[in-house]
Amino acid sequence: MYQPKQGHVINTGEPTLLITMGGKTFQLDDWWAYTDHLNRHWVVPTGFVYDLASIPSWLWWLQWGPWNNGAVLHDFAYNFGHAFVVKNNQLVKQNLSKKEADDLFADITYTTAIENELKNAPLWRIGLMHLAVSWFGRGFWSKSADKKAQQTYGKPLSSVAADYAASTKEAPIQVAA
Repeated sequence: MYQPKQGHVINTGEPTLLITMGGKTFQLDDWWAYTDHLNRHWVVPTGFVYDLASIPSWLWWLQWGPWNNGAVLHDFAYNFGHAFVVKNNQLVKQNLSKKEADDLFADITYTTAIENELKNAPLWRIGLMHLAVSWFGRGFWSKSADKKAQQTYGKPLSSVAADYAASTKEAPIQVAA
């Protein structure tokens, strides 16, 4: 079984719940940011819309907990096959495998539980959630494989980098070549 590793949650992105006829989605109102145990700084852009868990509405009660935060990067990677990393003041598009996305889900969930001292998220439950996304996520990952091969998140990387720099009030971030 995968052993989650602790990083540091920097910003949860202030998600807003959007209820529609088709179900529920969440939209980030701010940048989501996480630094993993290898000191990689992962970011997900403001405005990203995700579903948190692709499960029937009668099971929604299962999804509330630290895995909400883990779902952000996980859903982004499942949608686009990559995520964004800030390295040496450069925004880099980092391709991810399904396993890497699933493992990051567990790491972020574990970190969120520890940082918030959540008692409802023992390691066995985080392991169970990781197992669930590993098994049941296969269909979602493979259905979008062709789409992912041709897609980048909505706009050019230079534009995403400029948005990130403006939102964090940092020096302009360069785009990796």
